[in-house]
Amino acid sequence: APIRESREARARTMRELKSGARLLALVCMWLASGALLGARAPEPTVPPETRLWLWAWERPEDLRFLGDRRDVGVAYLARTVLVADQAVTVRPRRQPLRASLSTPLTAVVRIEVPRGVPPSHDSLDELVRVSKEAIDGTRVTRLQVDYDARASEIPYYRAFLSKLRAALPSGTWLGITAIAAWCGDEHSWLSTPPAVDAVVPMVFSMGNDAPRVRTWLALRGGFSLEACRGHYGVSTAEPYSIPDGTRVVYAFSPTAFTPDLVSRLPFWNHP
Repeated sequence: APIRESREARARTMRELKSGARLLALVCMWLASGALLGARAPEPTVPPETRLWLWAWERPEDLRFLGDRRDVGVAYLARTVLVADQAVTVRPRRQPLRASLSTPLTAVVRIEVPRGVPPSHDSLDELVRVSKEAIDGTRVTRLQVDYDARASEIPYYRAFLSKLRAALPSGTWLGITAIAAWCGDEHSWLSTPPAVDAVVPMVFSMGNDAPRVRTWLALRGGFSLEACRGHYGVSTAEPYSIPDGTRVVYAFSPTAFTPDLVSRLPFWNHP
């Protein structure tokens, strides 16, 4: 009898150990899934924000010296689109662009409208198609529109941006450049922002607007319109001062970018 009881006790112990092991495994599974006690799974690693973008226009550019930095990107002219009445003509980029595979990229579509031949709303669908085509089939998920629209063309521009946003895949970043004078006037069309993720005021090559814009910036410390804050466009050929609160800078250069030229730009030394 003692032997029988000893065997039964050992069997009970083994069953209890197995049951405890199953319970421990279940608890570990709950912990891993973040289901127990409101625990949360670790957040995925997010790359740092790209704070400096180089506008690579229609010329040969070799930007492989940027290396693997993710905080410096290239906004390259992908194509120029000419719109005259209902006609839409595409002029693709013809100059080589070289960059590391890890360099963040933004495709830029430049829109030009000849004076005296206003764009027809009948051209909107075609303009949307050829603009979206700039990133179709590529790894690029960012699209920027560069269009110095005249006052009479603003309704057309706004309609185009609305249609383009609707046509782009979910998650695609859409931005525009802006004539600097648009950003200091409270009655500007940008006081009601279009459906874009960012507006980049171009504070260079301002022509007759330069004295007025520079006065605004000096008195206000930045642009008054909310849509124009946070991003800032400069040229390496002109003096500039970056307003407080600027998160992202876009830089244009009339000549090819070099390591020395880029090293003097804002945010280069602050990865």
